Amino acid sequence: MHHCTKAIIGGTGVESLSNLMGPFPVKTMYGDVQTYRFTLAGEEILFLPRHGREHNTPPHAINYLAQMKAL
Repeated sequence: MHHCTKAIIGGTGVESLSNLMGPFPVKTMYGDVQTYRFTLAGEEILFLPRHGREHNTPPHAINYLAQMKAL
């Protein structure tokens, strides 16, 4: 398993980074989460799109427990 020391829970715009790699699925006891990675200033950073890559998960349907456990 690969680990990043920094992460961003985000939103609009981050998914348009030219060096965004993934998805990297993370299985948790609460469900699966799709994560992505990018490099900034030579450091690898995990990106977790809170509402999904396509922004199609409404706030009431976000699996917060799985997302926090994945981080």
